[in-house]
Amino acid sequence: MAIAANVAKEEDVQSLIDTTVEKYGTVDILVNNAGIMDNFVPAGDLTDELWDRVFAINTTGPMRTIRKVLPIMTEKKAGVIVNVASAGGLFGLR
Repeated sequence: MAIAANVAKEEDVQSLIDTTVEKYGTVDILVNNAGIMDNFVPAGDLTDELWDRVFAINTTGPMRTIRKVLPIMTEKKAGVIVNVASAGGLFGLR
C-alpha cells in the first residue's frame, strides 16, 4: 500500500499514520527519509520562505511522525525508528 503524504503538513502525517494503523493494526517500523536541500543558495540570499520549507520537511516532518508513532510503539514496548540523512545533512554546504 502506498500513501502520498507531505510531511510538512500535520494533517498529512496524521492521515499517514492513522491509515497505516487502520490497515495493519500497528506501526512496527518508521523510516524518516523525506528531505530536500536549499538549492545551494548562499546564506546571504536565503529567503525565510526557503528556510522554513527546508526545516518543515527535514526537521519538523520527522518530529511529527516520531511523535505520532511513539505512543503506539511505547504501548507495545517494541518498534524501530530510522532517521535518514544525506551527506548534505552530515556536512552541509555554504
